[in-house]
Amino acid sequence: MGWRQLFAQWNTKTLGGSSKLGVSDYELITDGVHVEVDNLAALEAKNTVGQATNLQSQSGPIANTAQIIHFDQDTGSSYYTVFTPGIGEVWQFIGASVGGVSGLSGTLTHEIDLYDADSTDRLLLIDYGATSSSDYPIFETNTNNPILVGYPLRMRVRSEGTFTSIAYSFGFIRVR
Repeated sequence: MGWRQLFAQWNTKTLGGSSKLGVSDYELITDGVHVEVDNLAALEAKNTVGQATNLQSQSGPIANTAQIIHFDQDTGSSYYTVFTPGIGEVWQFIGASVGGVSGLSGTLTHEIDLYDADSTDRLLLIDYGATSSSDYPIFETNTNNPILVGYPLRMRVRSEGTFTSIAYSFGFIRVR
């Protein structure tokens, strides 16, 4: 695909406003650009547009990609998959919190890990104990930040203790 065809597909998009070029538009259009010398102009154009729209980050998060995932976990000690990035995506884990716990008795332990379903390897990131049933962040003082999640890894949470349900919130922002 030459640079003229690349720009022809973007001719209704802008750098800002309601018709701003979005992440999905950028990825869909650039998927067809092969890395070869004949496409050098298209590759440079893609890079320029990506930098101008801040949809292609060289050094930090991609604008307008932050998300907070809310969910409830019922009693049980099984793992809950919170987030699985798409192929080729890398997301930064911002943090997690509990918005409330019902039926709590004693101490509750939250485990957050990265899990590779292909190899079944697991990396424990956070193992946090709490006795509060109100709002609180889930954190460890020795957590290595930033925590990046890329395919095929997925982030999971497991809660152990006596409770009826837990309201969780997890934050992510895309960096690649």
